[in-house]
Amino acid sequence: MTNITNQLKTKLNSGLAKDILWTLFGQVTVMFVLLIVNKILSNNLTIEDFGIYNIIKRSTSVLSFVLLGGMGITIPRYLSVSISKKRVVETQLQIRASWLYLFVVCMITSVIYLLLYSRLSELVIGEENLEFYILCLLYAVSTAIASYFFAYYRGIGKFKMFNVVQIVFQLLMILPLFLQTGSLVSIIFGWTILNMLFIMVLTAIEYKQYNRIIKRISFRIPNFKKIFKELTKYSLPRLIGDFFLFAYSAFPVIYVGAKLGYEETSFYSIGVSLVTMVTPVFSFLGVILLPLVAKNIANKQVKEANSLVIKLAVIYSITAIFFTAIMYLGMDYMICIFFADKYIAALPIARVIALSLLPQAMYLLYRNPNDAASVFPYNTIILAISFAVMVVGFSISSTLMHFALMYLLTSIIQCICSICAWQFIIHKL
Repeated sequence: MTNITNQLKTKLNSGLAKDILWTLFGQVTVMFVLLIVNKILSNNLTIEDFGIYNIIKRSTSVLSFVLLGGMGITIPRYLSVSISKKRVVETQLQIRASWLYLFVVCMITSVIYLLLYSRLSELVIGEENLEFYILCLLYAVSTAIASYFFAYYRGIGKFKMFNVVQIVFQLLMILPLFLQTGSLVSIIFGWTILNMLFIMVLTAIEYKQYNRIIKRISFRIPNFKKIFKELTKYSLPRLIGDFFLFAYSAFPVIYVGAKLGYEETSFYSIGVSLVTMVTPVFSFLGVILLPLVAKNIANKQVKEANSLVIKLAVIYSITAIFFTAIMYLGMDYMICIFFADKYIAALPIARVIALSLLPQAMYLLYRNPNDAASVFPYNTIILAISFAVMVVGFSISSTLMHFALMYLLTSIIQCICSICAWQFIIHKL
């Protein structure tokens, strides 16, 4: 008994175990904050305004990850490998190159976004309002930069810091809701200001810590150009993949709003929001898995990487089935608790969408090792296929139930393709 206890203490005190516990705590906290935000807004906004809010929130999420340019995956992969091999100069060059890349992508995307105002305003904010349209861009930019910091902390192995800053970032969302909940403009403005202040604090902390090393590295040295090209080559296809990933979440809500109206959008968003709020529980291991698998592959430890993924797949499956059962059977209570009684009409739609939790959980597991083990953008191809199926399916659908079933179908396709891609990658290595 003493031996078992000592083994358990050793595992819990290990670096990996601490990373997992910190990340689990962080992602569960994020889930509860999102539940609180939705509860406050669903009670204080009309059903129609809540539908508009969901459209804005999801469209700006798509925009923020386009602005991030695929760095959310690139930075954890490359920094973890260079740090594991103790290449200090290469690590700092990667950080500088990633910031230059991020600046270029943000500038190009912002210009395109502003030029397409007349075509995108209805999709992004549900109306023509240039000031609000620009405000949403600033909010998306601030979210993208914050996401860069999250990826950076994952890459350098500071999972405690990663989770702390992510929790603070999410908690800041609650503050503007108590100051003013009657205006979507004031809420987005409050989030934007708080995000920018938060980014300034993080920048000051990291600049002070790494200034002495970074200032000795010149943009002109040959290795910088080589690393910049390498990061760009890996990131650009992932940028397209990130667009499809978040378009996969935003498109259904935007399409339903355009075809059936904002009230129906609110009902449809209930199920999608509940699934989205639970998925952080499953994405938390992926946060650790990507840099871990990248290290294993770099050190030719393919069997170890595959064994880890298989074990996690079993755990994910059991956990996802458990959560799905709770959501499906207790959906009426969850709608009343986390939203409001006026959304109970969404019950049958939300139950169908809840069934997508299992395939989405498996996708969230496999997408990280797929990106870690291969430069070829398998996830981008998978997301493009599933998004195309969704667009075609939605175009021939006419009711909320049809839209819910198509959401479930595309989640299953996404899951199957991801598992097959991992098996293909493993056999190639």
